[in-house]
Amino acid sequence: MEPSKRKVAVTYYGMLAERLSIETEELELPAGEINLRDFIVKTHPVLAQYTFSAAVDLEYMETLTEQAQPQKIDIMPPFAGG
Repeated sequence: MEPSKRKVAVTYYGMLAERLSIETEELELPAGEINLRDFIVKTHPVLAQYTFSAAVDLEYMETLTEQAQPQKIDIMPPFAGG
């Protein structure tokens, strides 16, 4: 039996959205634990040169567990100011 596919809406902000020429897309998450930066860079290699953070369902995190079923991932550049 094939494991269930995990699809998630991904939103890119600021210069990252401009660089990709997209703001949102739906991606299929691979099985197992996922390093979010590695996953996004593998999906969009041009982002390897940028610093960014990921928020999964509004919570900042670097790694997504195998059991996680996120609804949304936000990919954000560093923010200036306070």
